[in-house]
Amino acid sequence: LSRLTEELEKLSLYVGDRPTITIEDVEALVGQNRQLSAFDIVDALLKQDTAEAVRLLERVLEQDRDAEYKIIGLLAWHVRRLRKAQGLLAKGLSEGQICSQLRVWYRRDEFMRQVGQSTAESLRLACKRLVEADRAVKTGMASVRNAVEKFIWSLTTENQPARSVE
Repeated sequence: LSRLTEELEKLSLYVGDRPTITIEDVEALVGQNRQLSAFDIVDALLKQDTAEAVRLLERVLEQDRDAEYKIIGLLAWHVRRLRKAQGLLAKGLSEGQICSQLRVWYRRDEFMRQVGQSTAESLRLACKRLVEADRAVKTGMASVRNAVEKFIWSLTTENQPARSVE
């Protein structure tokens, strides 16, 4: 509660004499929710939209100074939830049961859409690539930004047909 009070005080100072606080004010001052950012990055990956995934990564890293320490873990957490959901779906659980069991309370339809768009192999590969990204960061071989960009690039371009150079 003290964190909420602090954020509300900052918002009040930020808007000054204006009578309303907008969503833009909140986003500008408080930043994005890391979980939602990981969800959106995975969504862009599933759409094979490299540019959007990198743009979302850049936004979260710019707006949230703690994201650099947590983004790989959050992406891995989201991918593991998708894998668990696929397993539960294969066992015959309903979407509602899956979301309850995995504690998906927000964007449930979108989460289940991601489950349907994913293959077991693509999620296994994503987990493997996230381990590689984590190792590269922890051994000093790459920055978080570079490691996650490589992760994004590898998942969005790996299954694309080769282009000829003329």
